[in-house]
Amino acid sequence: MARTTVYTKVKDVLQARILAGEYVARDLPGERKIAAETGVSYMTARKAVTELIDERVLARRPNGTLIVHPAYRDQHAVASAVLLVPAYPSSHLARCRIEIGRIATEHRVRLRTIEYTYWYDSIITEAIQGADGLFIIPSTEELPNHLIETFTGPNSKVVFFDADMSDHGIPSIRLFAEQHFRELFDHLWDTGRRRIGCLNTQGHNDEILQRLACWRSWIESKGAEGESWDHPVEPFEDPIESAHRVVLDLAAQSESLPDALVCTTYPTAVGAVRALRDRGIEVGHDIAVCSMNIEFPGRYGSPSITGLEFPDIEPMLADVFEWFKRESTGWKGERLIVPAAPSLFVGETTQPAP
Repeated sequence: MARTTVYTKVKDVLQARILAGEYVARDLPGERKIAAETGVSYMTARKAVTELIDERVLARRPNGTLIVHPAYRDQHAVASAVLLVPAYPSSHLARCRIEIGRIATEHRVRLRTIEYTYWYDSIITEAIQGADGLFIIPSTEELPNHLIETFTGPNSKVVFFDADMSDHGIPSIRLFAEQHFRELFDHLWDTGRRRIGCLNTQGHNDEILQRLACWRSWIESKGAEGESWDHPVEPFEDPIESAHRVVLDLAAQSESLPDALVCTTYPTAVGAVRALRDRGIEVGHDIAVCSMNIEFPGRYGSPSITGLEFPDIEPMLADVFEWFKRESTGWKGERLIVPAAPSLFVGETTQPAP
């Protein structure tokens, strides 16, 4: 068996990075940086790069910078896309990454996921310039006007995910529509609850504000009693601890507790359930708790938490990926894309009222 040479290992590293989409949002480094990153000499790195150029894996621009050769890119994927995700731990964000990545592979689109910490992060501009299409899951930090202008530019292929920016002309995918939330609220009503409050500790963005407005509209349509507790955390802070603290204080005054508590997000519901149990209140019997959407652990917690489950997003993404592949930049579909039907999971936290 032929012994693997050092420069062959460098070639393997570069090709693995290319296939993983690492150079979608940025150019390849030069040979000196490749040498430093892989722990080889400059001459070894140069030999690896030269062979990759000869094999039409890489190409060199007139200014000397390295790029992925168009023929190699077309062989392994017909388009490249970037998914920008807020840099904080969340099982919901992890699910978004996994599902979008899986569907991208099925549509022969190479997807690179990049975390960002604020809207002025340079990686956002680099992603717009380097990819055929861009998915953005927004943080709760306010979106600057200059980025909205960039996202709506004539050559931009930008899609917001789990958010609604359709009023700005940006194609947007919402995972949960107003009529889906109403089905969840109706479930609480059908269990006999009439005083139905709402708790939010997630940082404010358009999606959270729409959820709060949807709950208020439903309460008014039913003529029901309902108080809201809105305590948004700062961007990138954890809403669980805040929910736990708020509900501990609320539960200390038992007369203030509603019959049911709608939580805007799953982390908020987790904090609320823990606080109620810490106060000796039986969730599902003394008070119903639900989340407007549940994350993967919601089905398997103790108690299991009622809420809308992650929908099938493949039908919503199929047209988007085809758009990323086309030369034309204009989006021809609906600006706001939502699932056809909700998927409501009824857990132990919303048993019928005693």
